[in-house]
Amino acid sequence: MKIQLFKFDTIDSTNSEAMRQAHAGAAEGVCIVADEQTAGRGRFGRVWSSKKGAGLYFSIILRPKFESRHFPLVTLMAGIAANSALKSVGVETDIKWVNDLIVRDRKICGILAEASESVHGRFIVIGIGINITDDNIPTDSGNVATSIHAEDGMAHDVDLLVTSLCEELKKGYALLSGESGPVMIRDLWCSLSTYAVGKKVVVDASGEIFSGTTCGVAENGALIVRTDDGTTRTVETGEISRVRPG
Repeated sequence: MKIQLFKFDTIDSTNSEAMRQAHAGAAEGVCIVADEQTAGRGRFGRVWSSKKGAGLYFSIILRPKFESRHFPLVTLMAGIAANSALKSVGVETDIKWVNDLIVRDRKICGILAEASESVHGRFIVIGIGINITDDNIPTDSGNVATSIHAEDGMAHDVDLLVTSLCEELKKGYALLSGESGPVMIRDLWCSLSTYAVGKKVVVDASGEIFSGTTCGVAENGALIVRTDDGTTRTVETGEISRVRPG
């Protein structure tokens, strides 16, 4: 995959721009990066705070050739890549299923995957937002978010972080596209996430809420949970939160 970077001072949403370019026929590997988003968004239509210079706002176009049943693993792959890119600047993160990177239970990075199809073929846009400074953290967020600067107190070159992220995405995508890629990505993700196995969680699966213990990741990237009543559930979409000791 050849990376092509397009940088914007201000944009509505890097994911929206990547979707527009993909529908127009842009090649796999086109990346949209912005200093500011005026309509940044996360999963379920939530707003992603995107102040100028306070975060990394990044989206990449992928045109996978592997089976569509493995498309959800792209989000796990992106989490692995972002984890490695943050590690390169000295920030160790945990990966919370399915799309959050956290430090000390505080969110530092979010990932939004959007799949679509056009006359130019099917594609996936992966959006990655990383908090660089606390200016990007809403004052009413409590202790649920953090930033690179808050973790190490240092200023970082965003361009170097972008370069690292691109390289890690290239490696992860090449791995996922291989014959044994899906299994390898799942295993690697599980090795990097304390949420993969043995974590007590509350699950919100499209409005259905239950609690249980995580038991790994299924072939399609879904989270496997052993519920408190002893049944095994496979969660394909939704959100989880850790159960803290009472």
